[in-house]
Amino acid sequence: MSPAIITLLVLVVAIIIFVSDRLPMGLVAFMVPMALYFTGVIDAKDIFASIVNANVILIVAMCVLGAAFF
Repeated sequence: MSPAIITLLVLVVAIIIFVSDRLPMGLVAFMVPMALYFTGVIDAKDIFASIVNANVILIVAMCVLGAAFF
């Protein structure tokens, strides 16, 4: 199976889980990269590089500050 098809299948499953609200969103958000890693679509180095990106850290910090204010 091609990486594009695997990625689309993982995306569809993630959307279904998000909409059904059976698992916490944070858990599903970490399950998607792990599923792509275990199927060989993405490398572990790329996963960690995207998590440690400065923009991701900035958005997380903004969410924490926003939750503190409201």
